[in-house]
Amino acid sequence: MSAPAPSPAEIKPPRCAMCRGRMVLTRREPQTNGTEKLTFNCPKCEYVKVKQTEDPLHPTSRQARRRR
Repeated sequence: MSAPAPSPAEIKPPRCAMCRGRMVLTRREPQTNGTEKLTFNCPKCEYVKVKQTEDPLHPTSRQARRRR
């Protein structure tokens, strides 16, 4: 059983690389390999950042492989 995914309010958005404003999480897509693709948009300059995260409890994650 895996832990519940953090809510969007619990994910700290990064600063924009262009204008240093706070970015907004606009899309969250779970992937089949246990990762999540997070898309952040900057409301000031419209810069887009895509970040890949992993579920530490998923069997294919690096952290789970280290525990074995």
